[in-house]
Parts: sequence; structure tokens; C-alpha cells
Amino acid sequence: MEAVQHVFEQIDTLKRLIDKHSKDLALVTGAEELMNAIEQGKIASLVAVKGGHSINSKLGLLRSLYALGVRSMSLASEENCCSWADASIVDEMDNGIANVRRDLSIWGRLVVWEMNRLGMIIDLSYASYGVSLDVLRYSRAPVIFSNAGAYDINRHHMNVKEDVLTQLAARRGILMLTFDPVILGGFTMDNILEHLNYLRETIGTDHIGIGSGFEGFDNILHGLEDVSKFPTLFAALTEGQYSDGETFPPWSVEDLRNLAGLNYLRLLHRVEQVKEELSYEQPFEDEGMEDIFD
Repeated sequence: MEAVQHVFEQIDTLKRLIDKHSKDLALVTGAEELMNAIEQGKIASLVAVKGGHSINSKLGLLRSLYALGVRSMSLASEENCCSWADASIVDEMDNGIANVRRDLSIWGRLVVWEMNRLGMIIDLSYASYGVSLDVLRYSRAPVIFSNAGAYDINRHHMNVKEDVLTQLAARRGILMLTFDPVILGGFTMDNILEHLNYLRETIGTDHIGIGSGFEGFDNILHGLEDVSKFPTLFAALTEGQYSDGETFPPWSVEDLRNLAGLNYLRLLHRVEQVKEELSYEQPFEDEGMEDIFD
């Protein structure tokens, strides 16, 4: 319950912060509100929650978070602390964990269904390989990786393998590239460019976004120290050149617009369409259901 309390307190803090600076900030809960905020020149914020343990195995708490404005939740987090969805850390453990791992449990499938029904984006960052494949199989709405990279470029457990990427694109999802040097496998903009170019070749520019995540790591990424350096990244993509002079096919204006946010907007629209398609469905009464299914 401590995790639940922290989430509710943080949402309260965020709302009060936005209210205090309402001339510049906007709390948004859907695609239309997001576009309106951008047109008004405001910084728009969609509330996201990290880790399925934040709902304490209660679909009622998931619905409560949605009512408070939460529109995205990752099923896992850095530690394997969610009883119904394994974290990616289990993918690199070989101390018998394979014998007890669960990937996405049957009750976890109900969470996926309920998030689809509510219109909440499912975030597979931090989720295990098995969970990712399971969610891509069962989710009716497209999903995201909000904070990841390409496993073939750097074999970090949080990065996404090619077969998962292929299914992600087939289901109209997006991978939002992290700028964490540990996950990228290096500390320069070239490391970002390498991931982006691999992703473009593997899944196309309709399925890539920017995750950055500056607040989540302490290491400095040279050339992209903060959000003010985004134009430098876009200039490098437009020029099609690494720092050592090696070239790659330049990214078009359309590619860059997709990367900058249009892909995310399209995904949010589709999540809202799935919500509309499921509007006739009633919520699950989940008292004790996690024990029955698991």
C-alpha cells in the first residue's frame, strides 16, 4: 500500500504545481486536450504511473487512477516487484528464476483488458521479454515502450529485441528512445543516432518516438545534456552524419515530425478509439480475483 500512497501523493503534487503555473503548463487527459495545449503554447502533461505494483492488484485502484487523470502506466518497474508481470531484470537472471517466473499472469491479462477499456496507454518499459510478447498478443490497443532502446545495438535487459519490435510495429505501437547512457551503451549523441537509425531500418519512422528521461539518470550524455539540445539532435538527423564523418540516409521532415510527437498523437487517438469500441463493456468486479486466477 505504500506504493499506492506515494502515487496518489505525487499526482496531488503535480496537479497543484500545474495549477500554480497554469499560464505555462496544462494537465491533459486526451489527444484533443493535448493539441489544444500545444496550440496555446503551453507545456502539456499526460500523467503516467511507473509500475503495476502501484495498483496493489486491484482493478478498482486502476480505475481510480484513471479518474484522477492518469493515462499511461508501465506494468513493471526496475525491480521485480509486481506479482502479475515480470520485470525485464528476470531476463538476465540465471539463478533458477526461470523455474518460477510468471511473465504476464492470467490476472495480468485482466489489467491489460481493463486498461484497453478505460483508454489508458500500456507501457512495456521495464517489462520482461515474455510479458512484452504476452501483452502484444492480448492488447487490443497499441502499446508503447516509453523508455528503451534496441537490444541488437546494446544488450541491456531494458532494450527491446527485434522480434518484439516487429510485433510492436505490426500492432501500431511505438518505441520512445531513452537517452540513458547505460541503456544506450554509450555517452554521445552518436549512440542515439545509432539506435534511431537501426529502429528506422527495423520498424520504420512511424513507430519511433523520443523518451529522453533526463530526470531518470545521473550520467551526462555529451551533446544532449538537456531538452534545449533537441535541435542539435534533429540537425544531425537532417544532415545524416555521425560525429566522425560517417554518413547515413538523412531523415526527412515528415520523419522528424513523426519522431517529435505525431506518432504518439496517432497512438493516443487509437487508444481512445479502442476505448470507444469497448464502451459497452462493464468493469470487472475484482475483489479477490487475483487469488482465484493466480
